[in-house]
Amino acid sequence: FLICALVVGISLFFVSIGMWIQPDGPLFLLLLAAGIWTAKAVLPDPATLSRAQSWRRWLMAGLFFGLALLSKYPAALTMLGVLLFLLVRADRRRWLLRPQPWAAVALALAIFLPAIVWNAEHGWVSFAFQGGRGASFGLHPLWLGRNIAGQGLYIAPWIWIPLLWVLVAKLRRWNRDIVGQFLALLAVIPIVL
Repeated sequence: FLICALVVGISLFFVSIGMWIQPDGPLFLLLLAAGIWTAKAVLPDPATLSRAQSWRRWLMAGLFFGLALLSKYPAALTMLGVLLFLLVRADRRRWLLRPQPWAAVALALAIFLPAIVWNAEHGWVSFAFQGGRGASFGLHPLWLGRNIAGQGLYIAPWIWIPLLWVLVAKLRRWNRDIVGQFLALLAVIPIVL
């Protein structure tokens, strides 16, 4: 795991993303932290966690999701992946009836509140810009193919190909692997969009 993290870190932050000034580096770091804390909250059987443990884990997830949202708006897609996981897994759906995940969402939104306020005061300009980037051109299969290939080159093929391989492997073991389901559902919405 440590070697994988080191290779990804060096490849993404120093070779591709590190060459330009972009918010992707902080986004990846913050989503990683949010994912770890969310996994600590949802992967164990809820009955095995103490009340204090579940509150701490969910609030830490909310903290890092809020910071990730400040870094880059698409962090919200990963949050939707958490919701999708909770909806898909019948044994984890009970979290939707408990206050901890909703407190995490409230904390994330409270942290993101400065961006919301700024946008409200400026005619929602950054939301309109970001939302209009993909929607204004329509769907063109050739553009989609070029975009996917371009992202593969941008991320670096030695990272992108194993990431796709792991996603497919996790989807193939769907019923036997709760961790795989969790990771695949966190990733699927941003990938599809």
